[in-house]
Amino acid sequence: MIDASLVHIPPLRGRASEEAALRDLVAAARRGEGGAVLLRGEIGTGKSLLLRYAADAAGDALMLTTAGVRSESGLAYGALHRLLAPVAELADRVPAPHAAVLRRLLDGTLGPGEGGLALVVAVLELLTRAADPAGLFCGVDDAH
Repeated sequence: MIDASLVHIPPLRGRASEEAALRDLVAAARRGEGGAVLLRGEIGTGKSLLLRYAADAAGDALMLTTAGVRSESGLAYGALHRLLAPVAELADRVPAPHAAVLRRLLDGTLGPGEGGLALVVAVLELLTRAADPAGLFCGVDDAH
């Protein structure tokens, strides 16, 4: 079996502008600035490879990644749960009202549409506490 973490990804042909945007995003993160990039395209156009490229460019930053899973599409917040699971122990460091919604998310009792703005703020609070001095990279593949 091949360990995917050991596979080197060469520069992608014809994707120089996307690679530059991703490098700029990583550089901004290292300066303490936030940002986001949305990669859209048809199946097989290299979106997942670009995501891996960004992760490689992020180097020693804290990496939180997840992917949408079709069979879990009916589960509320499944991908978000997987994204945050590695830093779940920090949920108790978030202010109490936000910690409560995070605990419900992480224990699977937060239903579809619940949480609202409190969930958004709670996730931001958690990510802020989890952020490494070298940066924080959150990658979501197949979000659709």
